[in-house]
Amino acid sequence: MADPTAFPPTAVAELFASLLGRKVTANPAAPLAPQATPAVLVAEYRSEAGAIEALCLCDASLACNLAAALTMIPAGTAAESAKKGRVEGSLAENFQELMNILATLYNRPERTHVHLRKVHLPGTVLPGEITDAFAILTSRLPIELDIASYAGGRLTFASR
Repeated sequence: MADPTAFPPTAVAELFASLLGRKVTANPAAPLAPQATPAVLVAEYRSEAGAIEALCLCDASLACNLAAALTMIPAGTAAESAKKGRVEGSLAENFQELMNILATLYNRPERTHVHLRKVHLPGTVLPGEITDAFAILTSRLPIELDIASYAGGRLTFASR
């Protein structure tokens, strides 16, 4: 798989803006790491052969606000969930759907096809293979996203 810088941060912002129907902007950010804080979600993307090809780490603030904006859940609800470091119910379902669609950024003819296998929610212990994969997936793209009428947050893509 090509490194994630093959798609610019603006492509991430444009994809989310088209899905959410509102302005989303991307800026450089400090990278996230798995379980650096308990409120990090990890989406794992695997090849058809089952190999972990990419991870997307997202802080609870961004996850809650992206998920809320998708179905117009009030920003206050997203803020309260983010403050608790929890992504549950419809917010978790919406976030998983957004991470599934995000695979389209990786799936290009010159790359290994990937699919979303699982989203690991805050408060769950990550399997060792996820933390091991993060160590060897050395191409990193850390981004801060701002969502119009909602709060934003950070995410980090890691891939081969």
